[in-house]
Parts: sequence; C-alpha cells; structure tokens
Amino acid sequence: MLEHAQKVKDAIGQDYLAADFAQFPIGVRLVLALMWQQDANIFDGDTATINTEAARNAVTTITRLFDAGLANPQLNYADSQQAFLNGEAAVLVNGTWVVDFYDAEAAKAQTGLNTYYAADFPTLFDTGATWADSHMWAIPASLKSDPDRYVAALRVLAFFNDHNIDWARTGHMAVRKSVLDSDAYASLPHRSEYTATAAIARDTPPSARYGAIQDVLNRELQAIWLTGKAVDAALNDAEQDVQDLLDR
Repeated sequence: MLEHAQKVKDAIGQDYLAADFAQFPIGVRLVLALMWQQDANIFDGDTATINTEAARNAVTTITRLFDAGLANPQLNYADSQQAFLNGEAAVLVNGTWVVDFYDAEAAKAQTGLNTYYAADFPTLFDTGATWADSHMWAIPASLKSDPDRYVAALRVLAFFNDHNIDWARTGHMAVRKSVLDSDAYASLPHRSEYTATAAIARDTPPSARYGAIQDVLNRELQAIWLTGKAVDAALNDAEQDVQDLLDR
C-alpha cells in the first residue's frame, strides 16, 4: 500500500489519502477494520483487548502514511471531503451516505472531482473486513403488556424492513438481499460498486456503552497522530479506560 501510495503522490503531487482524523471517529473505524482483518477486536465479552499486536499493526499502518507525507492527520470531516472534491487527494475514506452528493459534485464544472469509484475497504491483512454500523431497533419486553403500543412498534419495524430500498436510496448500504439484487438498487449511482460490503461488514461486539467506548478510542488515536503520543501508551490508556466502562 505504501509503495502504491508513493507512486500516486509522485504522479499527481497530492496526498494519497484523505479522511477525518481530527474530528469524528473515522480514524477509529479505519483501525477497527484493520483489526478485524486480523481476526481481532477491541473487547471480548467483558474484557478490553486493545493493547495488542493487532491494534499496533492497524495503527502503524495508518501512521506510516502520515510519516511519509502521504496523508494529513489534521483534516476534519469537512476539510477532508473538500480536499477530495478539489482533487487534492486521490482517495477519500468516508461512509456510503455521500455517494449521491459526490456524484452531483462530479457533474459540476467548477469541482476538481470529475469521476470516482466507491470501493470496499481494501484487504491489507489476512481477511477482508470493513467497518459497518448497524442501526438497531429494539422493542422492550415490557411493551407486550400494552398490546396497542406493542403492535404499533411492530408496525414501525415492518416499515423499515419493507422500505429498505428507500433507505438504500440515501446511499446507506442495503441490508436485504432482495434489495441488493434488485434492478432498482443497481440503477442508483455507484451502488453496484460496494455491494460486496454486505459479505465483509463487521461491527464491534454489542455494548450499552459503545458510544463512550468509541469516544475513548477516538481520543487516544487522535493523541497518537495529532500530538505524538506513543502508540503503546495510547493503546494501554485506551484499554484501561474501556475496561472501566465495561466494568460499570
């Protein structure tokens, strides 16, 4: 990857990769995907497993891009996106919710982006895996004591299930195979380019404190590439703080 990235840099004089490493947890999702490719995760049951060889491999894969001047760790979400649209980066790491927006921008004469391809996360380690976020809807068991509200909740779930194509029209990944295989889905811009994501998508183990855990990871990873904190120290601090969250 580094060899390829350097060739791109030499050819166009711009960064190889842009992503939000300084604001939202895009960097966390990159690290998670690379950990999953090594069959590792950030916690197992009630035990945090962050200060590991797999995590170090994932983090250093990214920091080597920074060290070689092939990516800028100080870009936030808006700046990384604008860099890509301006033609200042060959690759942008982002979610699929923006595919239609980029398609519209590529059609504008004043935008540096003329065309692009939406790809699955690259396999850099043993097994292909990419980050995914599951929007989970749950019905409390206690709701069964109120039949009217329980039926209403079931209807809400049925609506989301039956209108998955409408969700997919926003750019988000379709979750029903019938939608993934449909002509309606294939006709939407760039959708066919990342349908394989359904086969390699992974997520963190379920936890009621997932939001706080992600915040810890974002803080410590940003400390690595924004302030120069040692990788081992950051991963150790992250593991301890995540363990505290799991123990509550």
